[in-house]
Amino acid sequence: MEARLLPKLTPVLPGDKNAIEVCALLHPFTFEQLSLPACKKHKVKAELATVEKADAVTDSFARVNFHPECEAAVNEQINIEYAVSYVYHALYSYFDRDNVALRGFAKYFKVTEQDIANIVAQWTGIPVEKVSSDETERLIKMEEVLHGRVIGQEEAVSAISRAIRRARVGLKSPSRPIASFIFAGPTGVGKSELAKTLANYYFGSEEAMVRLDMSEFMERHTVSKLIGSPPGYVGYSEGGQLTEAVRRRPYTVVLFDEIEKAHPDVFNMMLQILEDGRLTDSKGRTVDFKNTLIIMTSNSLVGEELKSYFRPEFLNRLDEIIVFRQLTKKEVKQIADIFLKDVFKRAQEKGIKIEVTDKFKDRLVDEGFNPTYGARPLRRAIMRLIEDCLAERILTGDIKDGDVVIMDVDPDGSIAVLAGDKKMRTAIDATPAGIA
Repeated sequence: MEARLLPKLTPVLPGDKNAIEVCALLHPFTFEQLSLPACKKHKVKAELATVEKADAVTDSFARVNFHPECEAAVNEQINIEYAVSYVYHALYSYFDRDNVALRGFAKYFKVTEQDIANIVAQWTGIPVEKVSSDETERLIKMEEVLHGRVIGQEEAVSAISRAIRRARVGLKSPSRPIASFIFAGPTGVGKSELAKTLANYYFGSEEAMVRLDMSEFMERHTVSKLIGSPPGYVGYSEGGQLTEAVRRRPYTVVLFDEIEKAHPDVFNMMLQILEDGRLTDSKGRTVDFKNTLIIMTSNSLVGEELKSYFRPEFLNRLDEIIVFRQLTKKEVKQIADIFLKDVFKRAQEKGIKIEVTDKFKDRLVDEGFNPTYGARPLRRAIMRLIEDCLAERILTGDIKDGDVVIMDVDPDGSIAVLAGDKKMRTAIDATPAGIA
């Protein structure tokens, strides 16, 4: 409905009871449509209980995320034939296209409540699956899963895991975000990586994360980009970078990177998000933040510096302030294994298998360990000692598709590349000038 009509008209949203009454009235017609030859061909069968469950699921979850196509369908008053066709195609896409029986040898596939929940989850990006025994075990062992990608930082991983368990079983405050944290610590110790891992673990994908670099909001006039430009200004129709992203995907991780660089007006705006779990954009729409996880990172402020920089009413609304410590050499060696797996996977896609010796791995750790810069020097060492070397050999034809490449270190300290019966030496022997 247009905003100018809201003061004159009262919107009416039918509840579950009204929707079920409508389903009962349309029951004969609905199942007449669902008994079309196309439905019989693909052996799809629904029951009235499934329709009622579908209404309950969509009322609980789909209404949170107003898709543009759904809004257009309501405005144009799409008739019941189109609605039935839309449901049929959604159900059809859920089954095998080759008409292979996926659920035993029943004459008809039975559409269950879980099927409806899965379809709604695909449309909205909202996890609506029940807490099964498998998921319960995953939640209990969440620390182990997160430590698969985030090495060390036990305090941070433990705090995040506790917050997720509270939210997943329904014990969190219903009027606040799932959790809100400040990750403080030196660069390259895993603050952003933990946020990515959490988005992938809890929300199903690393794309379920809104990342905002606060260096873009250092001036007062740039703060409006978060909620949208005022009427009459450029960008009013586009919406805010923060509010629009959360409105379209309400279940997400919101990462405010380097929060200390933001203008103080940003902190005033975030008070409402942290306390009430909502924010009003420039168009007057209320955006729900109750199903988001708020993470702020800081590289330069730790301990008492945080308390002197941020106002008490801001810090008092946060769940926890977590300090990340510097990485040890043993932890950097574990991170090297994770980085190497990514390199091996990319090389495998090109038909090349890479193996490294213990000497070569120790060389990587020695050159990539720097307590000040964290794990990022290790990434540069892998890029220089492995990727640059292999790229040169692939271009010269020394390494071909199907080769097994072994990376080693000679007694004189130079890097040796073994491919079949060929042994090649690389000129990359020392750390380049600049960042150690």
